[in-house]
Amino acid sequence: MSPRFRSTGKIAKALIIPPSQQSLLPEDEPPIQLVRILEPGASTERYQRTWRVGRTRVDGGILFGRLGFEGSAAADLWNETNKDFEDTRTPSGLAAPFAIRLSDFLLVFQTRGKDIQVTSVTGAMRGILRDASGQDWRIETTRHEMSFHEWRRTVDR
Repeated sequence: MSPRFRSTGKIAKALIIPPSQQSLLPEDEPPIQLVRILEPGASTERYQRTWRVGRTRVDGGILFGRLGFEGSAAADLWNETNKDFEDTRTPSGLAAPFAIRLSDFLLVFQTRGKDIQVTSVTGAMRGILRDASGQDWRIETTRHEMSFHEWRRTVDR
């Protein structure tokens, strides 16, 4: 089986901290603003990658979606005319699911090996929130490892 499609995955969590300067308008409440900002296609640039939010939906007070990147990778590809390998850039990308509990902005997401790590997701999410709103959203992470069975007891579904 390809390493990209392993049956196991790691889940990370972080807390999204809304800007301290809040609007007085009801449509600018942090949960509404967060859903509006994290619409499909919202993007930011980080380290020569374009990070984008994929299709999202809200269900039971939780915003579900996917966050991924597009970039390019170096490759040596065969050139039949020259009968040799040539350095070239090929498109690359990867996406991971996320969920945000809108009552307290708890963010959980899947990491994907070396390409989508905790710092890359939190940095991309922070960039998207800041770029779209012009405000200082922060994301704090905590590291706490537990087994799948321990974690399973903490969630309803």
